[in-house]
Amino acid sequence: MARENFTDMRLLLEALVQTLNLIDPSVENHHQETACFAYELALDAGFSARETELALYAALLHDIGAIALYEKKVSLQEIEKQAKAVALSGARMLYGINETRALAQVVGRCQNSWREEEEPWARIASVVRLADVVSTLLDPNRPVLNQVRGLKEGILPLRGVEFSPEAVDAFLRVGEKESVWLDLVYGASIPADFHKPISLERTRTLTQLISRIIDYRSAFTAMHSA
Repeated sequence: MARENFTDMRLLLEALVQTLNLIDPSVENHHQETACFAYELALDAGFSARETELALYAALLHDIGAIALYEKKVSLQEIEKQAKAVALSGARMLYGINETRALAQVVGRCQNSWREEEEPWARIASVVRLADVVSTLLDPNRPVLNQVRGLKEGILPLRGVEFSPEAVDAFLRVGEKESVWLDLVYGASIPADFHKPISLERTRTLTQLISRIIDYRSAFTAMHSA
């Protein structure tokens, strides 16, 4: 029993978020916003529990590749300029761990246009990409509800081109909920659904990922954390 209920998933995800601050503390809210919005889109689109989990994890870690690409801390704007390279770098990091290889497939595709991709990973990746774009476009200096109409007008023409029709349709429905936007900006956090016990084996996988991030960040700790 102890091996099956070793620790709490939400605590480990929050540790991953803190580890991602090694990229730049200013991007912390971006990863949480992207993850929370991707989660809402996945639920609305009717994703399975496994697909929803992959969407949330991929959104949380979609910029993880920046750690391997940049020696110094970089801004979100710099990361976005090299989005595809960052995604592929992150996929390589995740693919090195057996239990995160499915996640690697999503992260590696989350900056691709919908028309460039085919199933099965593309539908999840498109949700992550749309959530990433929304978080990036939100202006923290303006009331969030005043920005919703402009976001819809900008994203709708990209349906079936840059984003999957499924992702855009979910975005339009979710976008009608004021509570989603307010939670996103003022209280973005790991969804309560992920406050659940996980096994020792899954804990090892996630802590291995954390140590991998740290080792990529510093040559002095390479291979030491593991």
